[in-house]
Amino acid sequence: MTVISLHQLHFQFSSDKVIFQQLSHSFLPGKHGIVGDNGSGKSVLAALICGRYLPDTGTLIGPASPGFLTQQHYSAGITIADFLGHGDCLSAIRRIISGHFSSQDLLLAEDNWLLEEQLTQLLASINITADPQRELVSLSGGEQTRLMLLKLFTGDHDWLILDEPGNHLDLAGRQWLQREIERYSGNLLLISHDRDLLEQMPQIHELSDGKLMSYGGNYKVYQQQKQEQRSAQLRQLTHQKEQLRTLRTAQQNSIERAERRAKSGKKLRDSGSQCLLLLDKMKNSAEMRRSSSLRHADRKIEQTQTSITDIQQTLQQPKALSMVIDTHSKKSRFAIQIDKLTMPYGYRGEITQTIYPGERYWLQGDNGSGKSTLLKMLVGEITPLAGMVKMHGRVAYFDQHQSLLLDSLSVLDNLRSLAPGMTESEYRTQLANIGFRRESVFKLAGFLSGGQRVRLALLAITSGPQPASILLLDEPDNHLDLQARQMFEQAIAGYNGTLIVVSHDRHFIDNIGITHNFTLMS
Repeated sequence: MTVISLHQLHFQFSSDKVIFQQLSHSFLPGKHGIVGDNGSGKSVLAALICGRYLPDTGTLIGPASPGFLTQQHYSAGITIADFLGHGDCLSAIRRIISGHFSSQDLLLAEDNWLLEEQLTQLLASINITADPQRELVSLSGGEQTRLMLLKLFTGDHDWLILDEPGNHLDLAGRQWLQREIERYSGNLLLISHDRDLLEQMPQIHELSDGKLMSYGGNYKVYQQQKQEQRSAQLRQLTHQKEQLRTLRTAQQNSIERAERRAKSGKKLRDSGSQCLLLLDKMKNSAEMRRSSSLRHADRKIEQTQTSITDIQQTLQQPKALSMVIDTHSKKSRFAIQIDKLTMPYGYRGEITQTIYPGERYWLQGDNGSGKSTLLKMLVGEITPLAGMVKMHGRVAYFDQHQSLLLDSLSVLDNLRSLAPGMTESEYRTQLANIGFRRESVFKLAGFLSGGQRVRLALLAITSGPQPASILLLDEPDNHLDLQARQMFEQAIAGYNGTLIVVSHDRHFIDNIGITHNFTLMS
């Protein structure tokens, strides 16, 4: 039985960036999903488990033979056959067939005369049509990912560690990956924001604040348990607030009683009816009791207030972003008109399509079919070979990197640039509504998290006197964590303009109210 075990693990990149501190957790044999916000340390954890990094302190018992999917860049000269471990043998067979070979080639070839046919069939099984001696770097990102996954699934590993395996895969590639994961009978650790893949995991582990929390069940069960946890925290928050009110009332009553006793004692002192020494002793004793009682009450109030603050921070969620725009002014008969359009690459046929205001299109097609090319032609970034495009309304192009934002500009300056025409007060109010307050408006866009960039970009698109009435989304959620994806999904679902979206995330597509499908054939 191969168990991954972490005990009191400490790891940091520099003196001021601690990733894990006293992290203890175990992964039993089976399939596991790991979720967490971007920057929480998921990829670092995977690298530690696979031995790519060593912990500073603590113990880690990892797999003896891990299969690790990384976003590795390969050098020119490495062929597909080399990558699969058959490069020398295939080269020897080809030299033998050509008639120019050595005795060493005969030893390398052995009885593998069908190797080239077998490799070609293997590549075809993952939708790659290529010579096995083609260089690996010439493959697309999706083809490289499928090839790496194929090698891992067919290899001899006691654990597979897959870090965002759905990246660069189109819809067909993701469906293939789902089938392979379902068929795989070994131990698997999946780091992903892909909800379809996470649904296949029998157990989900959430990485947050350097700690791992286990949730029994797949992604749907995890969501239910998180909601139950949130409901319990809300009940606890209500109880703590009631307790705080009770403590403050009791403290105020205690102060008022002490003041009444002090007034009564002063009257006795002024009347001269009691011994002054006795009165002083009683006064000192009362003040000591009062001081002790107040200190105790202050401590209880402070502890309760701290507990309330902690719960509120845990429950804190970004305010929902409204994307309802004015669609009544300057309303035209159509939003986009495409007539006999021919693209320079990708789909080779003519495209003719009329898209009406408020319609929501899902633009589909395999990798390389020209989906991104078509969107860039609609905004004028790429010139068509032939044909015509007419757009009615302000158009916004939103890709996976939020490229409409300039990293060198501040949050405030980006909004000024993209949504001109508002006052300083209006800009500040709009930014405060999405979580940018006070000095945070001067933070450079290049240092924002994925979720912050999305919120700023969406605000810029829908703000000002001329909000975008046509929105083109090009795999917009590709690098977003789960929380940011859900926020983005809700915002797009509420957008009432015209929408064309390229996405391989079925959850996203199913939740944003798509009205039409349009497919580009490779």
